[in-house]
Amino acid sequence: MNPEADMESKDWRTLPAYTVSEAAKLAGTTVPTVRRWIWGNEIAPVFGRQSASAGQPATISFLMLAEILVAVRFRRRNIKLETVRQAHTFACDFLKVSHPFAFSEFDTLGGHIMHEFSLQTGEPALYRALDTEGMQAALPMPVLERFLQLDFIEERGLAARWFPLGRNVPVVVDPRFAAGRPSIAGSGIRAETILTRFFEGRESISAIADDFELDDKVIELIIQHEKTLAA
Repeated sequence: MNPEADMESKDWRTLPAYTVSEAAKLAGTTVPTVRRWIWGNEIAPVFGRQSASAGQPATISFLMLAEILVAVRFRRRNIKLETVRQAHTFACDFLKVSHPFAFSEFDTLGGHIMHEFSLQTGEPALYRALDTEGMQAALPMPVLERFLQLDFIEERGLAARWFPLGRNVPVVVDPRFAAGRPSIAGSGIRAETILTRFFEGRESISAIADDFELDDKVIELIIQHEKTLAA
């Protein structure tokens, strides 16, 4: 048995947690895009190792979601899906991990890895040059900003939770709490509950904030984030 695969099978971050539609909404992308990344279509899957037809339900683990979050930022730089898939495979081999886009050292090594990938394949740059010769490289800022929203349990470990509104806002996606749905860190209060009270219950921001003992700004950010995803 593959030791890494055996270890991964016991990791709560690899357990089924999200439907395709849930993952797509959280990542700010489309359902067809997530399906292609999991199952492939005209190309091999980017992250998935599932064998299923497009008509069957798929389940996505937290680590797969974390990688999709990063990949979305690469794709928004007009990088082809096939290029992202190849870059992911290259990073897997380079770092010797199965989830490189969710690996703790990808923020510091990612630029170098993507630079090497471009040199060896001739594919468009998935990095930004830090010097005039282009020899020092870093991840593109939108990719790095998304990656830095991820939190890790241990050094050289894989992502364990995600702060979708930034680390200074106590909204977290953690597969151990609130069934992995966005919630208020340390309380288990789902962001969905706040949104329901605001949009359906027509309650004021201040009333909701007082009830949950939160700052008005946190409620405002949750509402604005929901509007952005729905746009």
